[in-house]
Amino acid sequence: MSKKLRRTPLEQQIQEQGFDTVGGLRFLHQTIEMASKQSLRLLNATSPEIKSNDPNQLVTEVDKKIGELIINEIQKRYPNHGIIDEEAGVIEGRSPFVWTIDPIDGTAFLASGDSRWGTMIGLLYNDIPVCGAFFLPRQGAAVFSMEGRGVYIKEGQSITKVTRRSIDRTLRDSIIDFGTDVYFMEKNGLIIPDRKRNDAIAILRARLQEQVRKLESGGNPYGWIQIIRGVYGGSLCYRSSKIWDRVPVHHAIVSLGGVVTEFDGSPVDYKSAIAEGGAVIHRKFGVCAALTLDLHRELQAIIHQNANLWRHI
Repeated sequence: MSKKLRRTPLEQQIQEQGFDTVGGLRFLHQTIEMASKQSLRLLNATSPEIKSNDPNQLVTEVDKKIGELIINEIQKRYPNHGIIDEEAGVIEGRSPFVWTIDPIDGTAFLASGDSRWGTMIGLLYNDIPVCGAFFLPRQGAAVFSMEGRGVYIKEGQSITKVTRRSIDRTLRDSIIDFGTDVYFMEKNGLIIPDRKRNDAIAILRARLQEQVRKLESGGNPYGWIQIIRGVYGGSLCYRSSKIWDRVPVHHAIVSLGGVVTEFDGSPVDYKSAIAEGGAVIHRKFGVCAALTLDLHRELQAIIHQNANLWRHI
């Protein structure tokens, strides 16, 4: 992982800010190993609670402990860096670097005994993703990427550098990861399902199924690893993810020549997730990600052909 490579302009910038990308890649690998082992040790402490600010989300003691572990490691290695953790919120730093942490993505899977849960760690430099890691402790699989150093996949004890692939694949030939939540709204002081939005998502899902090889329900670390493996062609999600879900996968996919945008094809604005004063805005991001520009264009064509579904939601 330390092979000498020609620096990208962005890597040059972060190196000038004192961030060693080779050392950072080792730090990512060591941290995900540590967090993976700890999460497996804590599996018995999985009594879930529903989050008060999001009916779709559960939290367990594993989330809290893994978040604390990763925060502690970051603060020891990079004491000036900011941190956004799903459970701890914003920890302000004194540099242009901000880490994002989702201690357990897929808590419902964890609580039910399914193996498709994992941890996600990302790093922003001036609101641009520059590295990331996402891993599945139960499956022994992980992806980690670093600006200028490449993308690596860990399967068991084997670590392989992922190369840019020449993919000649249409949407019809592709498996697409499709992740959404059930949407809720407040009405007369009650939280009820947002029928209009949920119906629009169901219609889009049905239309996608007609035009892809297969549609998988996802939006979790398992689906993202399948994209990096080249098994899935992309992912589509309508405004159901937070900043800590997006930064790690954004960097890995773009590093392999892929495309990551908002659901409607617009650029992702990570700065919009932080309010003045440092509080986390619970803004939900959409995503349209694909391994190639052509696949991304095909996904966008379907979305915009059905623009009437999104105009008022």
